[in-house]
Amino acid sequence: MTSLFQTYDEELRDVVKEFGDLLNEVRQTLQRETPSYRAPPPTGPSSRLQKCKTLTELLQKARELSLWMERECASADFPISQRETSRQKVAEYRKQSLQFERDLKRVKDDCGAADRADLLGASGSPNSTNGGAMTAEQRAAMTGLDEETRKQREQMARNTETLKTGSKFLREAEKLTNETEEMSGTALKTLVGQTTTISGIISKTHEADDEVSQARKILNDMHKEMIKNKAILLIIILVLLLLIFLVLYIKFGGSSSSSSSSSTTTVIYVTSSPSSPTVAPPPSTSTISNSTSSGSGSAF
Repeated sequence: MTSLFQTYDEELRDVVKEFGDLLNEVRQTLQRETPSYRAPPPTGPSSRLQKCKTLTELLQKARELSLWMERECASADFPISQRETSRQKVAEYRKQSLQFERDLKRVKDDCGAADRADLLGASGSPNSTNGGAMTAEQRAAMTGLDEETRKQREQMARNTETLKTGSKFLREAEKLTNETEEMSGTALKTLVGQTTTISGIISKTHEADDEVSQARKILNDMHKEMIKNKAILLIIILVLLLLIFLVLYIKFGGSSSSSSSSSTTTVIYVTSSPSSPTVAPPPSTSTISNSTSSGSGSAF
């Protein structure tokens, strides 16, 4: 349980205690049948109207505190082990607030009736009035009054009835406000859940982006390796072609040089005289052609 939740809890308990004490105090002012009854002033801090207004403010404050406690209980920092107990406590406070609202509504009605009865000088229960219309007993109680005082009291009774009607509309508006507040709390819970879901989706999207970046890097490395292998293969092919051309050149170029050297062979005849060797004259063209043809014929 967080310190903020404890603060809300303590403040809400104080508000509930203050509301109960003030409600009992207002109920005591409604006991008009007792001999020691003394009507409270119609205006000021001690009037029933002002006390009912204070009760309404306390009830509104209790609702706000219970809503804040519920939000704090749904936060991520709240301990999970204490969340269920805290939610039950908030639910009890909400039920208590609804009971206080019903009690306050009855007390306000009784206060309005009691104020009218005190204003008209009637005795007995505050519920003896009938919607602001003067009964025979009330008119009889006013027979000893002068004309001006009687008119003033009648006008005040009509004003009180108007105030009662306005208070009824205000209570309906307050009820609608409370329902709207509850709907807002539900919508807030839904938004919190959707925010959590969106946060999870965003984290998963980031993880997918990281994986895609890694895959792109691997593909780039594979592409570079493929280009490298192609270049090596091309170099090998070029070297092989060069070697083939070199072998062919050596083969055919060597055979042509050997044939030319054999056709220009010089025959040297050595005589017995040591003075100088005798060089034979070069063979004639016809002799070379005959030898070439005979050599080709023998080859066939």
